[in-house]
This record gives sequence, structure tokens and C-alpha cells, in this order.
Amino acid sequence: MKGVENFLVSILIGPVEVLGDMFQIRLQSKVLNNDPRMVSSTRTFELEGDTLRYDMAMHTTKVEKLTPHLKTTLQRVK
Repeated sequence: MKGVENFLVSILIGPVEVLGDMFQIRLQSKVLNNDPRMVSSTRTFELEGDTLRYDMAMHTTKVEKLTPHLKTTLQRVK
């Protein structure tokens, strides 16, 4: 497949927790390949009722610590 060599490959692991009425998945990078700039990353998913929240943080060679990169909230339309 042409162009595949340009894609980041990441393996993230972490627990699934039930916190009252909310489900939370917290993932931490264990393997990051094909992008030497990447040091680490995290992703958090939270499902509470009809709301899904997603946060991503990244640590790169230019950003010296794990820093918020993306945050979004999705609301189910009824």
C-alpha cells in the first residue's frame, strides 16, 4: 500500500473503570513507531448518559511534557 510508511503506529493500553453512572477508559502509549518526534501520548474516553467525552494529550521532542492536544464532547441527539 503506497504511503503507509508515513503513518504513526501506536499501541495504547489502560483500564476500563465504572465510576458511578460513568464509564471511563484511560489509555497510555506503550509503543510509538514511525514518528521520531513522539515521546508519549494518552487518551481518555468518558461515557456518561448520552455524552461522550474524549481527551488526548501528547509529549513530543518539541513539547517537554505531556500537554493537552485535543478535547471534544459529543452529545447524542434525541
